[in-house]
Order: sequence, then C-alpha cells, then structure tokens
Amino acid sequence: MRKVEIVDVSRAALGGDALRARALWQELEAQVPRASDIARPKDSDPDVTAFSASLAELFAERRGEEPPTWTKQVKPSARSHYLIKTNSDRKREWLRKLAPAALRRRNFYAPPNYLMSA
Repeated sequence: MRKVEIVDVSRAALGGDALRARALWQELEAQVPRASDIARPKDSDPDVTAFSASLAELFAERRGEEPPTWTKQVKPSARSHYLIKTNSDRKREWLRKLAPAALRRRNFYAPPNYLMSA
C-alpha cells in the first residue's frame, strides 16, 4: 500500500473529487500515528499548500494533538474556496460560519463534519 500524503487529500478535494478525498483522508488517518508526523507538501500551487496546512491542523484538532510546526508558516489562500458546490448565498454564509476553524483560517469552507466517516 502506497503511503498517502496530505497533499493527495488536498488535490482530490480541490479538484472536486469529494469521494476520493474522503477515502484518502481515511487512509491518512490509519497511516499517520501523530499529527506532527504530517510532512509539508512539495507543491508549487499556493492553494494546495494552504489547504494542506488547513487539513493538517484539522487532523491535529480532531485528535487533540499539536499540528505540525510547518503549518504556522503557510499563508491563507488569496481567495475563498467552497468545498461543496453551491450557488446559494445562504449556503455559503452557513459554510463561512460553521466550517471548522482550521479551514476558515485559510479561506476554505466546508461543513463542520468535513471528511469525517459516518
């Protein structure tokens, strides 16, 4: 089995493949013993790097751990990203209010249970 990296989850999610992102997230959860073990992605796209940092922080938050130190150096995305498709201003406002803080800090918006298993 190939080792899943945080950047794999980020690329799938930002590419609109929510099912693949969730499956990769589950694999990452199984493979990574501590949040601090998540490596900084090697990606030239600043949105992918920003989202990877957000996901690493979300991973840590959900486990009650400290995030990797590299996440502190990553700036927010220059634009807002809604990780579920919607044309509704009401839905966007709802996402902006209830998205996990780890995502909101870098301009990413998703439901509170984003990537969680049922």
